[in-house]
Amino acid sequence: MPGGQPQGPQRPQAKFLGGGQAMQQFIRSNTLYPENLKSQKINGRSTISFTVDTDGSIIYPLVSNHAVVNDVEIFIMDQEALRTIMIMPDWIPADEDGKPVQAQHSATVNFGSGGGRGGFGF
Repeated sequence: MPGGQPQGPQRPQAKFLGGGQAMQQFIRSNTLYPENLKSQKINGRSTISFTVDTDGSIIYPLVSNHAVVNDVEIFIMDQEALRTIMIMPDWIPADEDGKPVQAQHSATVNFGSGGGRGGFGF
């Protein structure tokens, strides 16, 4: 195949209603930068992997990566990122051969890097 490795079959993707920018806006508007971290100007990020179920709901959220100063801040930021992902409205489920299927997705929540409500970005 020209340009590199052959690609496997494309996995079906779930969609956030309104697309990626709408998802970013939802996260910005609903994630709270914890006050104790904000006052200390502690920055960090949490990446949450999750499954979009066949009905569009979020299931199996899991912290898949984070970067922050120490374990206490990691725990606080991870818990807030998980909370935000779990309150997302239902997605448009992935579709395979006309039937809804589960699909993997992830989102990164940045704390203290500017942007949205409480000093956080996406």
